[in-house]
Amino acid sequence: MEISAIPFKQYDLVKVVGRVDGATANQFADELDRIAKNGHHRIILDLSAAEYISISGLWVLVNIQKVCKRHMRGDLILAGVPERIRSHINLTGFANFFRTYDDLADALAQLLPVQDSPSVPSDALPTMEKPMDNKKYRLEPGVDLSYANLMKMTLDSMDLSRAVLARANLDAAQMHNSKLTQVNLFAASLEKTDLNGANLSQACLSAANLVRVILVGVNLSNATMLMADLNGALLNGCTFDGSDLRGLNLHKASLGKSTLLRCKLACADFSRASIDDVNFTGSDLAGANFAHASLYWAKLVDCILDGADFSGAEASESHFEGASMKGAVFFKSDFNAVDFSRADLTGANFYGANLKRANFKDARLDGAVFDKADLSKAKLTFEQLSYIKSLSGTIMPDGSVHR
Repeated sequence: MEISAIPFKQYDLVKVVGRVDGATANQFADELDRIAKNGHHRIILDLSAAEYISISGLWVLVNIQKVCKRHMRGDLILAGVPERIRSHINLTGFANFFRTYDDLADALAQLLPVQDSPSVPSDALPTMEKPMDNKKYRLEPGVDLSYANLMKMTLDSMDLSRAVLARANLDAAQMHNSKLTQVNLFAASLEKTDLNGANLSQACLSAANLVRVILVGVNLSNATMLMADLNGALLNGCTFDGSDLRGLNLHKASLGKSTLLRCKLACADFSRASIDDVNFTGSDLAGANFAHASLYWAKLVDCILDGADFSGAEASESHFEGASMKGAVFFKSDFNAVDFSRADLTGANFYGANLKRANFKDARLDGAVFDKADLSKAKLTFEQLSYIKSLSGTIMPDGSVHR
């Protein structure tokens, strides 16, 4: 892969040549990080000469877009996207995260007239150098506080339903039991904010910074949280039913006893998260990352988990009945006594996994790999075993080792 960048007016033009895969994703990320850290948050990425972008590469784009969107008019724009890469972006659910143009010339023609217009004076924006005093400002339903600095404010039990807080700074604010239904928090920063018991149903939190936020017992039903960053967040007992959470970053987050029924979670990152006793029934988790996560007693019944990564995860006694898990990876995971009945595990890789007492009744195992897995006392038929691609070194249900 080759990557080059040149400044052009208020944009950085970045051209990628070749493949962005596991071997080159770090180089790709480093170059885009360098641009963003230098204060350049308006990037046009020319992909006309790109041959392939892996899921790792797409995550780089998502993370850079999060950084860009936290700045005024920041944006990562894609130009000249080849059809094969466009299809991959559509499949992973990231298509709505980026503006795209047919080619670089088209992008510049559409964007430059906007850039040549007079900039908005800084004093025209509702941005404050000091935290607001709630005695001087009306904090009420529907108020527009875009870009406002509300850092460390106490807003407990306040009704801010339908308020506009896009790109506002709410870091370390106290918002216990506040009513935030239909609130617009697009690209807002709520790092370490305490939202215990708040109602955020139908709220927009897309691209928001929610690192280490406290959301215990919060109602997030039908909320939109595309590309939001919840790294290390505390979300125990939350309700997300029907929410759009595609591309959500939940690395090291805690979601114990939460419910995420019928949610859109394609390519969400749950790596090293605590997801014990969480109910995901009916959710779309295609391509999600559960590497080294804890999923004890979790319910992923009838979920879409095609291509999901469970490497190193611990999910004893969890339920995956009727789930679609084609091509999922379970490398050295602990899935003791898990229920896979009726699941579609076509092409799944269980290399080195602990599957003692797992239930595979009526599960589809065509082309699956079970090398060095432990299937002691697992429930599966001889017919199912005949469809498995590889069983080298596997401990079979009767305790014998397959050679």
